[in-house]
Amino acid sequence: MKKAGEVLKLFTGDSIETETPFGDIQKKAFAILERQKLANVADQIFTNAKWDETALQWEHMDQMIH
Repeated sequence: MKKAGEVLKLFTGDSIETETPFGDIQKKAFAILERQKLANVADQIFTNAKWDETALQWEHMDQMIH
């Protein structure tokens, strides 16, 4: 899961310029975690995600305050 987190950071961090072609971003992502493994993680998250998004947002806000 750590590598999947690294891939997600590609989209949330500032390491990639907004003008970067998506194909280049895919190459970076698949260098971190091969395509099929990433697809498997995405499928698992999609089908098994049971967290409460609102609770997650409140938890994040609580961390920012403290």
